[in-house]
Amino acid sequence: MFSFFGKTITNRDKIEKIPHPVALVILDGFGISPISEGNAVWHAKTPNLDYLAKYFVKTLLHSSGNEVGLPYGEFGNSEVGHLNIGAGRVVYQPLLRVSRAIEHGALEENSVTNDILHHLKKTKGNLHLLGLISAGGVHSHIEHLLYLLEWAEKAKIKKIFLHLFTDGRDSQPNVAENFIFDIEKKIKELKIDAQIASIGGRYFGMDRDKIWERTELAYKSIIGTSNNKTQNIREVIASAYAKGKTDEFIEPTTVIDKNKKPITGITDGDALLCFNFRPDRMRQIVATFADRRFRGFKVKKIKKLFIASMTEYDPTLGLPVIFPENNIKNPLAEVLAKHGLKQLHIAETQKYPHVTYFFNGGQEKPYPNESRIIIPSLKVGNFDEAPHMSAESIAKKVLGSLEKNEQDFYVINFANPDMVGHTGDFSATCRGIEKVDDLLGKIAKKIIDLGGSVIITSDHGNSEEMINFETGEVDTEHNIYPVPLILAHRDLKKTKASPTFRELIMEPTGTLSDVAPTILDLLNIKKPAEMTGISLLNTMR
Repeated sequence: MFSFFGKTITNRDKIEKIPHPVALVILDGFGISPISEGNAVWHAKTPNLDYLAKYFVKTLLHSSGNEVGLPYGEFGNSEVGHLNIGAGRVVYQPLLRVSRAIEHGALEENSVTNDILHHLKKTKGNLHLLGLISAGGVHSHIEHLLYLLEWAEKAKIKKIFLHLFTDGRDSQPNVAENFIFDIEKKIKELKIDAQIASIGGRYFGMDRDKIWERTELAYKSIIGTSNNKTQNIREVIASAYAKGKTDEFIEPTTVIDKNKKPITGITDGDALLCFNFRPDRMRQIVATFADRRFRGFKVKKIKKLFIASMTEYDPTLGLPVIFPENNIKNPLAEVLAKHGLKQLHIAETQKYPHVTYFFNGGQEKPYPNESRIIIPSLKVGNFDEAPHMSAESIAKKVLGSLEKNEQDFYVINFANPDMVGHTGDFSATCRGIEKVDDLLGKIAKKIIDLGGSVIITSDHGNSEEMINFETGEVDTEHNIYPVPLILAHRDLKKTKASPTFRELIMEPTGTLSDVAPTILDLLNIKKPAEMTGISLLNTMR
C-alpha cells in the first residue's frame, strides 16, 4: 500500500481484473523458523519459493494454540489447519472442547457415558478404553485418559482394560514408558481394578490407508489372539528401542497373565470407549468392531458390544458420540459453489481427507461444481524411502486441468514437508521440499501466465525444526512456528526484489482463518457473516 498523488494505492487497486483461475497451494508441515542445523525449510534449495517471496506480497500466519482453536501453546496439525483455512474462522477444536467439558464436570452428565454405565450394569461386562497415549494433542491427550479412569472410579465400574497405541510422531519418539508410568500411577491412586491389556504403535492400530495387515495385527492384540505376547509391557518397549524402533512402530502385543493366557479380550456384553478425538486414524480399527459389513480381514463376532467414541469417526457406523461436531456454515468451498464457481480439491491419500472433509468444514459430500481427485500415496514403509511421494502426479493433474481451463479455483496439498519430516530423516525431507518447490514453480508460472493468482501457505509447522534445540535429538513433532502466506499475481509483481523469509524477521500479521476471507476479497466476493477471519489482501507486503 502506498500513496500516489494523495490517493492510497492498495494491492486490490493494482489488480485490474478478477484473477482467473485462483489456486491455494498448501505446503503441509512447512513453517518458518530461525536458521538452525535442523531447519530443512532453510537448508533445502527452493529457488521458486524464494523468487515468489521476493517479487510478490507475503506475510506470516499463526498456526497453533488459541489462534486456531487449540489450548495455548498447543501445536497445530493438519486437521486443525485445513479446518481453519477452509472455514475462514477460528474453529474451536475437540481437544479444547473435551478439556473444557472435563474441567466443568460435563462428562458425568453426558447421555452417552450414562448409557455406557447402564449397559455394563445390565450385562455385567467390562469397560475397554482404546486410544493413543500422547501429550501431542493431535489425536488424543493423556489427560483425557487419566480423567476417564477417574470417571470410571466414581461410576464404580468393576473392571477396566486399556488398549493403548503408542505415539512417537506427535510426541517425542521414545517416551511411551513415561505415559505408562502416569497411567499406572493413576490406577494405583484411584485403587481401581484396571489393567493394560494390549499395546502397539500407532503405525499399526491407527493406519488410515487401508493397509489391512497393519490393522489386523492391532486388532488381534486387542482381542487377545496376537502372536506377540508379554507379561511385562516395559520389556516390549525396551525391545523395540533395542531394534532401533520408535514408539510409533512398537509391534502390537497382547498382555498375558502368569498362566500365559491373555488377561482379557473384548467379549460379549462389554463396552468399548474410544478416546481419540480426531477421527481419520480411528476409522479402520473401530470398523473392525462396529461395521457388520467389514471385509478387510476375518473378525470375531462379539454380541451386545456397546461402542462409543469421543467424536464422530464415521457417520455410516452410527455410533454414540460423546461430543458431536459443531456445524460449520458457509466455509469457503460452499461460498464459491453458491457463486457458481468450479473448483478442484486434490491431494494424495495421506492428505485427501484434509482438502475435502476438513477443508469443507466437516462436510463429506462435495458441493455443486466441486471436483475431487485423490492421488494414491506410495506403498512404502516410511516416506524417507520415497521423499518425492506422489507430488509429481498431483502437479501433472493440476497442469493438465489448467491447460484445459477446467476450473475457477484449486485447493492443492503437497504432503512432502510433513510426511517426510515425520520420519526424522533430514536429508530426505530436504529432497522432498526441493521436489515440491520444482513443481510449485511450474504451477505458479502457468497460473500467473493465465492471469490467475497463486496463494501459497501451510497448515502447521514441522520440517523447519527437525532437531530439538534443547536436547539435540531428532524432532519428528509439529511445532508452534508460524507459516508463510504468499500471494502471486502478475499485477502485484515488484520491480525490486524484497527479502525472502530466510532474510527477513517478520511477525505474523494474521492467522489461518484469514486465508479464506483473503481469497474471497481477491475474487471480489462478499465474505459471509459466519467468517470471522479478515482479508489480508491489502496488508501483505
